[in-house]
Amino acid sequence: MNLEIAGMAFAATDTGQHGITWSVYDLECETRVGLSKADIERNPNNITVIDPFDPRIRGRMLETVNGDGLITVEWITEEEPELVNPADILKLRPGGYLGTHALKNGDSLEIYDRTNPDELIWSGVIDLRPRRVRSNVAINDAQVHVDSNEWYSYFAPESPAILRRQ
Repeated sequence: MNLEIAGMAFAATDTGQHGITWSVYDLECETRVGLSKADIERNPNNITVIDPFDPRIRGRMLETVNGDGLITVEWITEEEPELVNPADILKLRPGGYLGTHALKNGDSLEIYDRTNPDELIWSGVIDLRPRRVRSNVAINDAQVHVDSNEWYSYFAPESPAILRRQ
């Protein structure tokens, strides 16, 4: 069985093991909803928002702007936050484990740039090595021939990715 998953590479934390599992989250399994009035009225910091035309492009809602109904969003693709009409963006609702695929040795993975999701920044066959420690964070595995800090940076924050599994 060949399986191709277009999604976001991210570092899934397992509180039971206090480590990180390198994973790809299937974009088809994400729950995306419009921003509610309550989202806009309460302190919105750290709400993940998504460009509805390209779900690989993420941002963070920073604050609301009184009067004109616009909100400030810090897009991962822009240097400066911008004012956005809340009706023009979607909110990501956490979806649990559904759609999460932990990387396995032998998988083929492509990781794309966060700010330019069409630019490939890493590709190869997964070959994970035993646990290492990075800045007091236990990392379950790291890709061979890739610096562990560089590897970590591909997954946190998340990056667009394509996972191919045989």
